[in-house]
Amino acid sequence: MSALSPPGNSSQANEELMQEDLLPELSHPHHSAEHVAADVQAERDARAKLPWWKRPSLFWLYLALPFTAISTGATLAPRIEIYRNLACSVHRPEYSQVSNPLSFIPDNSANSSLSLNFDAAANAADDYAFVTFAEDDRRSRCAKDPEVSAATATLTLAMTAAEGVLSCITTGWWGSFSDRHGRTRVMGFSVTGLLTTGFMFIFVSHMWHVLPGGYWVIVFGPVVEGCLGGMTTSISVMQAYVSDITEPGARAGAFSLFLGILFVGMALGPTLGGILISLTNNPLTVFYVAFGLHSCYAILVWFLMPESLSKAEMQASLIKNKEETEALKSERAGAAAGFNSVLKRALSVLSPLALFLPVRVEGKKHRDWNLTFLALGYGLVLSIMGLYPYTFLYATTSFGWTATNIGIFLSLVLVARASYLTVILPFAIKIFKPKPTAAELSEATPLLNTSGPAKDDEKKEVHNPQFDLQLARVSLAIEVFGYTFMGLAPTGVTFTLATLVGSVGQGFTPSVQSVALELYNRRGETETGKLFGALAVVSALGSQIIGPAFFGFMYVRTVAIAPSSVFYAGALITVVALALLCSVRLGRGKATRDAEETEGRN
Repeated sequence: MSALSPPGNSSQANEELMQEDLLPELSHPHHSAEHVAADVQAERDARAKLPWWKRPSLFWLYLALPFTAISTGATLAPRIEIYRNLACSVHRPEYSQVSNPLSFIPDNSANSSLSLNFDAAANAADDYAFVTFAEDDRRSRCAKDPEVSAATATLTLAMTAAEGVLSCITTGWWGSFSDRHGRTRVMGFSVTGLLTTGFMFIFVSHMWHVLPGGYWVIVFGPVVEGCLGGMTTSISVMQAYVSDITEPGARAGAFSLFLGILFVGMALGPTLGGILISLTNNPLTVFYVAFGLHSCYAILVWFLMPESLSKAEMQASLIKNKEETEALKSERAGAAAGFNSVLKRALSVLSPLALFLPVRVEGKKHRDWNLTFLALGYGLVLSIMGLYPYTFLYATTSFGWTATNIGIFLSLVLVARASYLTVILPFAIKIFKPKPTAAELSEATPLLNTSGPAKDDEKKEVHNPQFDLQLARVSLAIEVFGYTFMGLAPTGVTFTLATLVGSVGQGFTPSVQSVALELYNRRGETETGKLFGALAVVSALGSQIIGPAFFGFMYVRTVAIAPSSVFYAGALITVVALALLCSVRLGRGKATRDAEETEGRN
């Protein structure tokens, strides 16, 4: 960190320069791009003279990230406990009795001086104030009750779908909003959603019996969180913050460190949450602590973290957005506007998916379906992420796991996946990946280099995408065995081992993205960001909407007769995805878009 600025009024003068001198000029509608760039540079130079605590830096982001990562990871397992306890209190009230809120302490205090001797008739309204299981067998009965499990799965589905659908719709808007009004402001809105969800867990757990709608009021939290963008927006805006304050050559390392801190925090969270529950015998304790951590994160974002965008950059984005809005209004004002215009806008969130439509191949009659098959397989695999909440619910029902057990299970799985992706997979690729071959010169390539002296000792190497495709296929084959063994596992230990085996299939995502980029480039396209944006839409649809809905409805319907069928469904979906990847052919032909197709999609 740099030394503090010398005493005096230099900092105040610099801030006044940023706030007063630059913005009035930028607000002019004809302000040129050159002037905007000059103003941005002038503001950055002025900001560089500020004290270090008033300048944006990675220090602030890395300081705030562990708070939200650990608290989010810590609440993953206790959520299932809360859902089940609320469902049990309504559908099987005979399993519950009044005691400490949501605790699983064996009731050995009946003869204690601390026992409560409420009169049942006089305190009938208080009988449902808190949910508790006085004995281990009562807790076990509630966990294994099919009606309670179905109600828990339904509530889990509602919570996941509410946040997933809304965040999928609003993430793009919040990203654009951050360009116009600042990254830290959007981070502040996002953490407000996290605080709302945490508060609703605590509030509804205590007051569900007097709330209209009962425990279903808890869905209000994910609704607010989804409207504010959810975790997807939070992470994307943090990455934008990193991009704003780092040079292009240093961004890869900064992003790696960012994801590393996020992943470590998510892995530590379940273990710390399990320790808290084992010490207090109360899953709500985790939510109290998580609420406190999110509050610390909110204070950092709202009051301490400097904004990464300059005032000039935000004002330029405001002007551009205003111009685009006016153009859109003019288009809608035409006589041709109507139902088609409204429908087009409603489906605009899915417009990036047009990139995956099949295109014609030069010299052939058929179309190129490779990228289409790849995107379908990618979406199917990511939809299995919707199985995770019901994995926890299945473990509590079949193996009697508590939130502590689930926390340890989560930490083991996350550490295994992190180790595989960061150590084992790169090492295996280095050993088994074929060496790049020298590029063959085409007839259009000049034999002499007229732009400079020839360099005979240099040759261009060509990446072999076939290895990446084979890696993706092998990863899916391993996942098929993993999901199958999870359904067959008779004990919690074998279930955990089967899940760890499935972690080896995590090589699918990076390898299939590499193949997608290769296929995209063979079409003559160069906008890499456009491709990954389309893949992000596929990811959101599969993992946040379609997957949770499918597995949620399936678990509700099968929990009473065959709860493990969801894992066989996951294996079957993976087989279909594997078949789609086996249909991908990496030939040497070059696919191109017809002129009519290009115009229609633009």
